[in-house]
Amino acid sequence: MANKLNQKSKSGLSRKYSHKLERQKINVRTKIRSIGNSRGIILSNKLLQKAGLAQDADIIVTAHNGQIIIVELKVQGVVNTDLSSWEKQFKQAIKKRNVSEKDLFEGIPNEFDQNEWTA
Repeated sequence: MANKLNQKSKSGLSRKYSHKLERQKINVRTKIRSIGNSRGIILSNKLLQKAGLAQDADIIVTAHNGQIIIVELKVQGVVNTDLSSWEKQFKQAIKKRNVSEKDLFEGIPNEFDQNEWTA
């Protein structure tokens, strides 16, 4: 009997291990629906919970070889979008002698810099 539990399945995993993986997965059958000029699917709360995704999570959606993969976007820190505080932050950084990023274009002029930035 122990041999039967440890026999390799077609995927190369033992049946015992493969069975544990199957218990961890949730398969949901759904349809692609029209939403305005786009298409969408409904993801159940149970599916989101099993994937460890919050209902309001920022995600990255990738399509490849007939699969759509959804991955949560993990933000390292909070992005400050309050422009009124940026000047203060720049002044603090200058006092601390923080240096700005290296110029990736190494001084190569571009149309934006010549026409817009210097205006």
